[in-house]
Amino acid sequence: MAKKYTKEEIAAKVKEVIGDYCPQIDLTTLKGDTTLGNVGEMDSMNILLIITKLEAFYGVEIPDRKWKRLQTFDDVVDAFYDEI
Repeated sequence: MAKKYTKEEIAAKVKEVIGDYCPQIDLTTLKGDTTLGNVGEMDSMNILLIITKLEAFYGVEIPDRKWKRLQTFDDVVDAFYDEI
């Protein structure tokens, strides 16, 4: 079965949601290996809100076992790509 979204589309959506919750962050600085907890004023609460907003958008739930491993921008993109 073909994926509904490409990794590039998911990455764009992740950046959009990060921009919604953390407007002070320069989204052009977000790269695959960027550790989200080290970006601007982003904290664990922002990350939680971003993940739950993405879960609602995509209609999926990231399993609890994966949450702890969501450290970098690519980790988040890959987690949603795997679940969709």
